[in-house]
Amino acid sequence: MEYENTDYTEYAKFFAENIQHTNADGENVYSALRYTQFLKDWNENLDLNINELKVFLEKCEENEKKSLTKERKKGEKTLQERGIDISYANLFFLCRYIIALNGSWYLALLKPTVSQTLELINDIEKIEFINKDGSSVGTDLWGIINPIKSILKTIAEDSTYEVEDIVSVKEWSNKEIFQADFVYCLSRFLRKFFLQADRRKNAYISESEQQLVLDMLSYFGFAPKEGLTKMRYRQLMMYAKDVVESFSYFEIDGIEFPISFVKHEDWKDRKLNYIIKSDKEDRTKEERVGTNYNKVLNQLSVNDTIIFPQKVKEKLENIANLSPKC
Repeated sequence: MEYENTDYTEYAKFFAENIQHTNADGENVYSALRYTQFLKDWNENLDLNINELKVFLEKCEENEKKSLTKERKKGEKTLQERGIDISYANLFFLCRYIIALNGSWYLALLKPTVSQTLELINDIEKIEFINKDGSSVGTDLWGIINPIKSILKTIAEDSTYEVEDIVSVKEWSNKEIFQADFVYCLSRFLRKFFLQADRRKNAYISESEQQLVLDMLSYFGFAPKEGLTKMRYRQLMMYAKDVVESFSYFEIDGIEFPISFVKHEDWKDRKLNYIIKSDKEDRTKEERVGTNYNKVLNQLSVNDTIIFPQKVKEKLENIANLSPKC
C-alpha cells in the first residue's frame, strides 16, 4: 500500500515548518505542541496508528473507484486535472497532526468589570467586608456606603480586566471552532503546498480541494458523513478568520501559549457564546454576502489592561511544566 516504503510525514513537516508558526498575514505565532513531540507520540503507538492508516487508505481507494463512474457537473475537474497529486498517506498523517494541534489553545475567562458589577446594584442597604481569615463585618452606615459608591462610579469606565480562570479550549469550546480550525489549517496547507494548482482567479482553493477538505472533516468525525456543502466550507473559513485568528499568545517559561481573552458576558452561562448559522437558518442580505456573518467574541482593545491574580499565574506555571518544550 501507499504508506509502505514511503515517507508519509512530508505534508506534516511542511505544515510545521511553513504554516504552523505564522498566521495568514505572515506574522510569527507559536504553538504549545511541537512536531517533534507529535512524532514521538505517533511512534509510541505505531502499530495502532498504522492500522488506522491502512483503513483510511482502503477507504480512499474505494472512493476513487466510485468517483470514476460518478457523473460530473459541467466544468468540474478532479484534483489530478487541477495539477494536485495527493499522497493520501501523507494527508492522513497531516490531518492527525492538525487534530493534535486543535486542542492546544487556552481561554482566559475574565471577571465582570466594575461597570458591569454596578449595573447589577440598585439601592445599596448594606455592605459586607470579608477578612482574609474568613470572618466578615457588615455595615449599613451611609458614611461608609456613600463614599464607596462614589469611588466605584469614578473607576467604572476603567478598562481593566481581571482573569477569573484559565481553561483549555477542549473543555469549553463548541464544535464549530474545531471544525473551523481544521478546515482553515488544511486549506492553508493545500494553497501553499500546491502553488501551481489550477484555481479560479481570487479563489483561495479550488472547489475540488474544498470537497477534499469537507471529506476529511467528515472522515475524522468533525461533521456528519453526508450533507456538507460548499456553503458550509465558506462558513467555516469565515468563522476561522473571525475567531481562530483572534487568539493571542502569552509567554511563560519560554513557551508561547495561544490564549483568547474572553469577556464575562461571553462565558457567564458556562459556555462560550459564539455560533455559526447553519445552511438552513434565515440570514439577512448582509449575512448572505458575507458581512456580519457570525456572532463572535467581544474583542478587547489595545488599551485594555489585563490583571493575572496569583492563583491564575500558578495555574499557568503548572501548564508550562506539563507542556512540551521541544
